Amino acid sequence: MRLRMPSLWILHALLSHWWRHPVQLSTLVLGLLAATALWSGVQALNQQARLSYDQAAARFDSLNQAQIVSAGDQPIQESEYIRLRRLGWAVTPLVEGVLSLEILFKLEDLPEKDVKIQIVGIDPMTLQSLNRSDQGSTGLPDNLSLNDFLTPPWQVWMSPATAEGLRPLLAKAKADGFPFNPQGEKVSIHTSTALAHNELITDLYLAQHWLGMEGLLSRLLLLDADNPSALPEALASTLRLVRPQSDHDISRLTASFHLNLSALSLLAFLVGLLMVYSAIHLALTQRLTLRRIVFSCGVSQRELMAWLLLELLLLSGLIALPGLVAGYWIATLLLPDLSASLAGLYGAQVSSELQLSWQWWQQGVFMAWGGTLIAAIVPLIKLIKQDGVHLGQSMPSLNDQRRLKGLSILGLVSLLMAVLTAGLGQSLLSGFLLLALVFLSAALLMPVILDSSSASVNVRLNQ
Repeated sequence: MRLRMPSLWILHALLSHWWRHPVQLSTLVLGLLAATALWSGVQALNQQARLSYDQAAARFDSLNQAQIVSAGDQPIQESEYIRLRRLGWAVTPLVEGVLSLEILFKLEDLPEKDVKIQIVGIDPMTLQSLNRSDQGSTGLPDNLSLNDFLTPPWQVWMSPATAEGLRPLLAKAKADGFPFNPQGEKVSIHTSTALAHNELITDLYLAQHWLGMEGLLSRLLLLDADNPSALPEALASTLRLVRPQSDHDISRLTASFHLNLSALSLLAFLVGLLMVYSAIHLALTQRLTLRRIVFSCGVSQRELMAWLLLELLLLSGLIALPGLVAGYWIATLLLPDLSASLAGLYGAQVSSELQLSWQWWQQGVFMAWGGTLIAAIVPLIKLIKQDGVHLGQSMPSLNDQRRLKGLSILGLVSLLMAVLTAGLGQSLLSGFLLLALVFLSAALLMPVILDSSSASVNVRLNQ
C-alpha cells in the first residue's frame, strides 16, 4: 500500500498515544530493550567463541591438539626436539610467551593498563614440509615470504587492530627488545585478519630472543597420526605425549555449551516479548476511539494497518539500537568469565577482546523487528476482526466455541509433534524442541480443559 505524504498525520496521531501514556511506553521500551540486550549479548559471546575456534583450527592450536610437552615445569630443550626429528617424529616446535607492554613502554603512554602481547614463535619449514591437505591449517598467511620471514630483519605478523594500537608506541621502544631483532634492527610488521587480537607470530629464533628462551621450546605439536604411540625411553623421563581423545567430542561439548546459552537468551527474549505484547495490546485497546476517528476521515482499514505496522517498526528499531549497545556491554563484562569457563572445562581458548561483525548488529535489529511483529500479531488480528467492539470484551458464544475448538486442534497437533520428537530426536536441540512443544501444547489445551471443567462443575451445581 503506497503511503501518501498528506497521511503522515495518521502516524503523528498514533505516536501521540505513547506521549500521553508514558507508562505504556516505558513498558514497551523496557521489555524490548531487555529482550534485545540479553539476546544480542549472548549471541556476541557465541560469535566471539566460534571466531576463536575457527582462528585456532585455521592455525596450529585446534581444540585438543596432539602435542609433546615437558614432564616437569621446565621448557623443552632444543636438543630433545632435534633427537625426535632424527628418529622420524613429525613434530614442529612452538615458543610461546606473554610480553607485557609495561616493560617495553612507559605506563603513561599506554592506552590501557596491563596490556600484554601473546608471542608465538614457529618454524615454517617443518609446518610446510608436512603433507597436509589443508594448507590453511599450517597457520601461515597466504602472502608470507619464507625468505623474509626467516632472514634479518625478520617478519612479525599480527592482526590489523593490534598493529594499529602498537604503531604509535613502537617509536618509543627500547633497542634491546621488541620490536628490534638481536642485531638492533627493527623488524618488518605485517598484518593478517586470521590472527587473534594481541597475538604476534614470528620466527622461532626471534621469539626466543624476546622471551629470553634461547635454546628452549614451549611444546612440540604432533602433526602425524602414524607416529609411535610411546616416546623413546631416553626421552620418556623428560617429555610427555598428550594425545587427543576425540576432537569431535570436544567440538560437540562446546556446541552444546553454546546451544544452552542460546536457549537461555531466547527464553529471556520471549519473556521480554510478553511485556511488549501487553503494552501493544493495551495501546490498541485504548485507541479504538482514535480508530473510529481516522475511519471517519476517509482512512481505510488497510491503510491504518500499514501505518500501525510502520509505527511498530519505527519504535522497535529505535529501541533496538540502545538494546544492542547494552548487549555489547553485557558481552564485554561476561567474556572473561566465559573464556575462563571454556578453557577450564574443555581447553578451548577464547580471545578476551570482543570482535563483532556487522551481521551481529543487523541480526539484532531484525530480531527486534521480528519479535515486535510477533507480539503484535494477536492484537492486530483482533483489531481487524472486531468493528467497534472493545478488544477486552468477550466474543459471542458461537465464536467462543470455534476458538476453543481451534485451540484444541492446535494443542493436539503440538502434543503429537512432541511425542514424535521424543521418539525420534537424539540431539540436545531436539530436547529443547520437545520442551517447547510440551509447553505450547499445555498452553493451547489449558483453556479447553478449564472450560470443560467449569461446564461440568456448573452441571453438578445445577443438579
